[in-house]
Amino acid sequence: MNKPLLTVGLTLSLLVPLCAQAGAKEDFQKIYSDAKSAQKDAGDFKWTTTSSRLKAAESAAESGDYDKAKTLAAEALKLAQESVDQRKTQAEAWRKAVIGG
Repeated sequence: MNKPLLTVGLTLSLLVPLCAQAGAKEDFQKIYSDAKSAQKDAGDFKWTTTSSRLKAAESAAESGDYDKAKTLAAEALKLAQESVDQRKTQAEAWRKAVIGG
């Protein structure tokens, strides 16, 4: 048996799961960061459901379940973006009502 080839094969087989996990972690961190930023941009129009999703995502990440954390962070990002849209819509509606249109 060729020991160097066996060593390389065994090393690669052990590294593949680590690489996959690192990608999920990085994906989670990016989405989570985007969601936090969007939530901040929502200002007074922050939705409470966004905060609860972010907390759940953070908790899942701390336990090492990055797939679940990524899913929850993506939900939080969508909610945060919708709250930003609501803020913008309300600002426009206010302008039209007060200033005219």
